Amino acid sequence: MNSAADATALASKLWASLVTGTESLRNPLLIINSVNDLIPLSQNGSPAFENEFWGSFFRYYDAGSNGMGIVFLKDGDQESARLYVDYILKASGEPENRAFDIIKN
Repeated sequence: MNSAADATALASKLWASLVTGTESLRNPLLIINSVNDLIPLSQNGSPAFENEFWGSFFRYYDAGSNGMGIVFLKDGDQESARLYVDYILKASGEPENRAFDIIKN
């Protein structure tokens, strides 16, 4: 992440992935495990522009959540979460080109 604009774009990408991945569900409850995998990172791997990222994300949430609930877990084992959920959000790619995918469990 080189700028606040990059962090805002990443938040937009995360929100779009969540909305697209849950559009067929009514009032979904999302458990986002390993939130540390989602936050923007600087070139040296340390968190960068977190306030801008979360501020943008929650503006999207406030504007269009329509009954969606979200629980954030700081870290955790994604494999053990598979026992309790139907879909998994997976972050992939390098920090400067992060992507988010919703996968069916």
